[in-house]
Amino acid sequence: MTPEVDYASSTALADSELDAHRKLDKSLFSGIAWTAAFRWFAQFISWAIMLYVARILSPDDFGLSAMAMMPIGLARLANDLGLDAVIVQNRNLTDDQISQLGGLALLVGIALTTIFLALAKPVAAYFNEPAVAGLIAILSLTFIADALQIVPRALLQRDLAFQRLAWINGSQMVATAAALGIFATIGFSYWSLALNAITGSIVVTIILLIMRPHRISLPSQIKSLIPSMKSGSNLLIARICWYGYSNMDQMIIGKFLGKTLLGAYSFSMTFARVPNDEITSLVGKVVPGIFSTVQKETDKLRRYFLMLTEALSYMTFPLAVGLMLTADDFIRLVLGSQWDAVIAPLRILCVYTMIETSQSLTSHVFLWTGRFKLNMYFSILSLFLFPAGFYLGTFHGLEGVAFGWILAYPFALIPVFYFICKILHMPITDWFKALGPAVTSCAVMAAAVLACRHFLAADLPNWLRLTAQALSGAAGYLLIMISFYRRRISTIVQVVRGKGSASWI
Repeated sequence: MTPEVDYASSTALADSELDAHRKLDKSLFSGIAWTAAFRWFAQFISWAIMLYVARILSPDDFGLSAMAMMPIGLARLANDLGLDAVIVQNRNLTDDQISQLGGLALLVGIALTTIFLALAKPVAAYFNEPAVAGLIAILSLTFIADALQIVPRALLQRDLAFQRLAWINGSQMVATAAALGIFATIGFSYWSLALNAITGSIVVTIILLIMRPHRISLPSQIKSLIPSMKSGSNLLIARICWYGYSNMDQMIIGKFLGKTLLGAYSFSMTFARVPNDEITSLVGKVVPGIFSTVQKETDKLRRYFLMLTEALSYMTFPLAVGLMLTADDFIRLVLGSQWDAVIAPLRILCVYTMIETSQSLTSHVFLWTGRFKLNMYFSILSLFLFPAGFYLGTFHGLEGVAFGWILAYPFALIPVFYFICKILHMPITDWFKALGPAVTSCAVMAAAVLACRHFLAADLPNWLRLTAQALSGAAGYLLIMISFYRRRISTIVQVVRGKGSASWI
């Protein structure tokens, strides 16, 4: 078994430092809790309204919306120029510089709105759908609203005001969904899918400007803003690269394997990413403020990196392993046997999900310690590595493309962890130790599930087979965690409850 790690011991800390630790710990975990609560509540409402609207609007309406969102979605990557991250990370920015960065973002938002108003008809002509022009014209207004949100959002993140941010994000989701339901009900058809977006943006912009007001001014001292603009441009390039390689697998499948297999693969990826989307992403919304706060305190930064990595592995690894082992019964229960093509790539992508989760905090270390250029270089490297893996995988069908993620990841991660270990002053073995409990427990869990599958009759209903495997796997996982890693779990629980604080030992 892996060596014990004590996150909660405080013998070496002065009282004032211990209080600071506990306060930051409380901000972190209460932020995650509030984010989860508001997000899941808002998602429930959003899905309920979406299912209602799906009975009112036609597939053509949703298709028109998707056409309009394609160029808008890509442009929104560039809308903030990466300045939101710069404001969060750089604690030395003056109020005047922040106001000018906000003004710069607003100018970019106005420019993008103007550009897309001009491009609305040409884009509609490309799709041969005149209605797309009106949708793009409405959606282009979100660029201005988003620009006005950049400064207050970044300052709330920097202030560690996670409860307010969670409430604001939840309010936007609910307002957007409610507007969709209202507009669809009164007969706005496809217009509903654009009007709801701009309604949600306007509502949340007003809330942000009230909750965290900050003046915005036109950029007048460009020279003083150049370092921030360079950092923002580095992040912008990294985001574009991420958008490219994270969507390239489906683009390559669509090109070389066809739309039928692409449909199966998209379901595989959707299910495989559930642990990341619903758990890891919650942590990612809180980490920027925490990491930027301790960016100059290596011991604290290392502690949070390892502790959060370990906590994420506890929650996501068993979900991924369980889904991997029960993919056949799960897919046949949820989608039906006609979707059996989803099963094999789903199993492979579950392994990818675990790798993705285990390194998900590395980019946060680069960004919130001000290493924007280094993060950009690794994103560019990934833009070359992953598409190459996907293309080679097409010769082996969907399974090959899915395996492309696993094949390329080691080449992407080796240089990443070389720098992570230097920045955090830690040996790579510390990272492996953080993952050890979840990996060991999942191995026993896998054995329990496979044993259960061996004794289950093939003609049992899928729901019964799935339930039996889930219970046996959970029992195996919890048995190992409680028997061998109780102290590790206990110390993390103490940190969550604000009763301890420590570095990695």
